Amino acid sequence: MTRYLTTCCAVLFLFLSKNGWAEESIAQINRDINYLRENVIQVFDYSGQDIQTAERVISQLTQVLQTNEWNIEGQVLLRSVRGLSLKTINMYRLNSGQRVDYIQSEMALEDIEFVSQQTGSEQILYAGGHVAMHLLNYPVKAYDLWQRCAESGHAGCMNIMATHRFTGE
Repeated sequence: MTRYLTTCCAVLFLFLSKNGWAEESIAQINRDINYLRENVIQVFDYSGQDIQTAERVISQLTQVLQTNEWNIEGQVLLRSVRGLSLKTINMYRLNSGQRVDYIQSEMALEDIEFVSQQTGSEQILYAGGHVAMHLLNYPVKAYDLWQRCAESGHAGCMNIMATHRFTGE
């Protein structure tokens, strides 16, 4: 995964320098990606979660995605970070009794599906199932994502599908 991110960042740098954007922009994008990975996606204790800062960084990534032509690798990187960050923020909201942002959750699901189509990642399908089921209350969509994930051999998805088939829930 680290090699993949390094390659994506190198591709982003070449793209941006070719378009005159150069080092400062790519450095900011890398800082944003690293911030979200370290402070949102990979965090398991959400009590200190700074949602406002995370949403501001996600907004900056969204602007970057909308204002530039990105190759597939760049889109996959940016959309996977944005989608997983939005999932994490809204799962925190759900679990702490706050209101889920459905627009963000829809965007997360769109990003996750895009990344899944481009990469075939089982882990991203697993996350997408949780967004669909818990944040958006789309059980048919959730089980579709988990079924595709289970067919790829992901243990978590196989467990969910086995339980679903056994209990019907």
